[in-house]
Amino acid sequence: MAIETHDCHEFIRSAHNANQDASTEELAAYLFASVVPTSALLSQAISNVVDFYLGDDKSVERAQIAQLASALDVEGSNKQILTYVYEALREFSGHGLRNVVDSQ
Repeated sequence: MAIETHDCHEFIRSAHNANQDASTEELAAYLFASVVPTSALLSQAISNVVDFYLGDDKSVERAQIAQLASALDVEGSNKQILTYVYEALREFSGHGLRNVVDSQ
């Protein structure tokens, strides 16, 4: 498949344009070296966000997120969903910092 014919490969196209002298193998190695080490951290972050909104006290926010996720205005909805994501991450990072301080 040619990169030029698929809109879903915008990231790869951008990486190729930024590194035009790099071979396909080199680009694949760059991606692998970037994605693999960060996948555990991203998985943990996603897990923390989901866990945060599964609480009974977050049912209203959970319903709002579900409504935004099914909205037709994807770009606008994604920006609003990110606000919820940032809030959950902020809360989790705060709890993590308090736990470290409390344990000392």
